Amino acid sequence: MGLLARPAAIAALALVLVPVAARADTSNVVFPVTGPVVAWRDDYGTTTAGTRQLGNTIGVEAGTPVVAVAAGRVRMLWQGGRGWNVTLTTSDGNQFSYLHLGEDGNRASAFAAGLKDGDRVKQGQRLGSSGSSGLAAGAAPQIAFEYRPGGGETVDPYELLASARRLPTVASAPAAAAPGKLRLTGTLTWSVRGDTAAILRVRTASIVKDGATRHVQQSLMLSLAKDAAIARPSGRTGAAALLPGLRVTVWATALKGGSLVANRVRIEG
Repeated sequence: MGLLARPAAIAALALVLVPVAARADTSNVVFPVTGPVVAWRDDYGTTTAGTRQLGNTIGVEAGTPVVAVAAGRVRMLWQGGRGWNVTLTTSDGNQFSYLHLGEDGNRASAFAAGLKDGDRVKQGQRLGSSGSSGLAAGAAPQIAFEYRPGGGETVDPYELLASARRLPTVASAPAAAAPGKLRLTGTLTWSVRGDTAAILRVRTASIVKDGATRHVQQSLMLSLAKDAAIARPSGRTGAAALLPGLRVTVWATALKGGSLVANRVRIEG
């Protein structure tokens, strides 16, 4: 009886394997972000604050481009704890989801300009930007990436991501600021300084202009006005105190053409 049962068991096993073999080839996917990865581990299945992780969390800098891992059609959604998110479905039914897009829950920074719900996209096409929307509000910038073979249940995407091709980061200069006053906070990363003149480079955390605040990380160069006021919590100081690594708040003027002049600098720590 045992020998007679073996062919049937083999046939049943073959039927189980057929759908797997028919799934799309995912060996040529690209990594879902194009910027530097700050933190990433296989956290699939872990639980945080009662919520089970159905993918991998990829920590990146705010505004890092999020791209299509394969060609397909997109859905753009807001889903509470999942925040602003994109689900990409390939022609073979595989689904890839990108969660927590948009800086500070901002839809305008979540999705790529011109992208519409239902659009077909090419592999590597920009879908949006990393952020901290939904349950990730207040957390470090990230995306949570989920993989559903054939559109079914989620599986651990770690091995898929580990073998994915990395697209080169395309460096782009930040858009020139429109003329006017602005205030920026961030970290001083480089300076040529003296008592009468200085050039500063600040890695921003936020920029306030015309009453609107943008939480954005970008590297900005500023010339220090000769009469600029420079202060610490303990009182006034000079340009020689502007050392890389300090957290600063800078009041500046954007001139016509995009150059920035720092009129006041406060060293925060």
